[in-house]
Amino acid sequence: VQVYPIPTVEAGPDRTINVGSVADLNPVISSDVTQVDWQPTFGMMRNVFPGITVKPNQSTEYTVEVKNAGGCLARDKVNAAIALDKMERLKKRLVPSPTMGWNCWLV
Repeated sequence: VQVYPIPTVEAGPDRTINVGSVADLNPVISSDVTQVDWQPTFGMMRNVFPGITVKPNQSTEYTVEVKNAGGCLARDKVNAAIALDKMERLKKRLVPSPTMGWNCWLV
């Protein structure tokens, strides 16, 4: 009977990405890891063992699952949050004037 240790994975710190930018998510894995799977694949541009490059258009939590030759697995998660640019932040603060309607904006 062969006993395999549980692999280890650290997905890394949460990231903040500017709208339209990309980020590399590179986990730290134990040397016995033979397989790495990322979910969701939404926003994923490139998958190069063990990391991925993402360009999500909304904040996304990615889960990385690793396995070793014995089928033992471990998981970790990392958040890729989208930072709103100045115009998007301004749009969220604009409201129509109660007396002037949509022709006049209150900031």
